[in-house]
Amino acid sequence: MHRRLLTADEVFDGKQLWSRAVIVLDEQGYVESFIPHADAQQRRAAEYFSGLLCPGFINVHCHSELAYLKDQIPRGTGLVDFILTLMDIRHSAAFSAKTKFQAIARADELMYQAGIVAVGDIVNTTDSLPVKQSTSLYYHHFVECMGVPDAIADARWEQAQQLLSQWTRQTAFPASLTPHAPYSVSDTLFQRLAHQSQTLISFHNQESAAENEWFLSGQGELQRLYDALQIAPHAAAACGTTSLQHVLPFFSRANQQVILVHNTFTPATDIQWATQSFPGQLYWCLCPKANLYIEQQLPPVEPLLAYAADRIVIGTDSLASNDSLSVLEELKCLQQHFPFLALENLLRWATWNGARALQCDSWLGSFTPGKKPGVVHISAIQDQRLTPASQSQRIA
Repeated sequence: MHRRLLTADEVFDGKQLWSRAVIVLDEQGYVESFIPHADAQQRRAAEYFSGLLCPGFINVHCHSELAYLKDQIPRGTGLVDFILTLMDIRHSAAFSAKTKFQAIARADELMYQAGIVAVGDIVNTTDSLPVKQSTSLYYHHFVECMGVPDAIADARWEQAQQLLSQWTRQTAFPASLTPHAPYSVSDTLFQRLAHQSQTLISFHNQESAAENEWFLSGQGELQRLYDALQIAPHAAAACGTTSLQHVLPFFSRANQQVILVHNTFTPATDIQWATQSFPGQLYWCLCPKANLYIEQQLPPVEPLLAYAADRIVIGTDSLASNDSLSVLEELKCLQQHFPFLALENLLRWATWNGARALQCDSWLGSFTPGKKPGVVHISAIQDQRLTPASQSQRIA
């Protein structure tokens, strides 16, 4: 049997960093053993990589089906104008089925090469389905269900169920019905989504200041969105709480796991309330480059560290709102703007925490014997810090 031994200046096992540890893989890529304190002979026998080795990255939030919209939407418009532009162009005849397929396939391949092994992917169409039938990545598909007012809940529920059926029948991957966002999903739909059999939920949370303003006072930019779409506004306007405090109580079953995505404008009081009220149920997904692209704002990392450090995960959002689908580039962005963040924390969010969030930690996320997590080489590490020159590449 051919074994492969790997080592580097630093090796992150999914939870902590080790100096010159050795990873032993069997011929199929499964971890045979992890040697944190390798001796000189074991190190000499191993392939050496300058920099760092870690398990494959988990991209907890992505919209791969929007890959063909790279560079199509201006930066810094704010969420309302971003949504309106997206809705205006995404079904344009200028983008053929072939164009979409090629862009999605390229995105899937680039994610693989850059070290991503699993993706939480939002789907509103079947555009990415052909790619998912031959991909080397693992996907959990989140089929979005959205619609206001309550009167259209039945129709939107049926549409989402039909799309979910296509994804579960035509791919080998799990799929969940999931809300889009508090402002775009009626309370009736939230109730249905909370009582479905699937227990893994993900939704866009407090991505703009306008979201909280609508729920607190019924004022602000969201009215412009509803007017532009010629739909009745969300009935929870001026309910007197933030959007998160309004919708999270729907998901009160202890076995439900909820991934809150973006959290760009989540106040510290909401983070404290949510983590205390729903212990063990929540993961907080950060997509900092998309937040800068759309709202020119970064999420509240300090209070998240204080209340939910072991529940932070990383996403890339879409190529409509980002220039890459690289988890490493998200980590570099976070380190640049929050220099107090330790590399160990960043890597844990991108590997072990992400695997737990997508419920694939039994085989991904750490160099635990018996798992097949993939191995990523990160170059140009300096004093346990990422540098502008750092790149990630999958090597196993």
